[in-house]
Amino acid sequence: MHRKEKRGLSTLRNRQRRQGGKPGASWVPFLFLLALVAYGMYIGIRYVGIRIRYADLKDKARVVLEYAFAEGKKPPQMKDELIKHAKKKGVELSPDSVYIYQKNHTGYVYFTYTDSLVIPFPKKVVYFYFEVNESLSGE
Repeated sequence: MHRKEKRGLSTLRNRQRRQGGKPGASWVPFLFLLALVAYGMYIGIRYVGIRIRYADLKDKARVVLEYAFAEGKKPPQMKDELIKHAKKKGVELSPDSVYIYQKNHTGYVYFTYTDSLVIPFPKKVVYFYFEVNESLSGE
């Protein structure tokens, strides 16, 4: 009986050695990997939001041009509409940074802006420079 108890104890020690020495040690790499994946997803979602905002502003510039011809809007009205839409999306555009040209069924909208992504670890800010250049010609 004394022999069986000793064998059981050594089997437990061997099992612990195969698992990395400690019974809970296999959770540490899993938790680290899970945290790394969650961090990557956070950064990815924030970046996708920046790209969606750019696509939305570019689409709005196109829509402003299309409806300007149909409704007979002048460039200052178009500029105000575009700036209001950008402000709703969290992008600050100054009236001097937006260039709108319209003449003889041809129109151009051009503006640039900078957006940023804050990366928490290591505390860093990444800036993105976007340029919107839309044109429309038609009769």
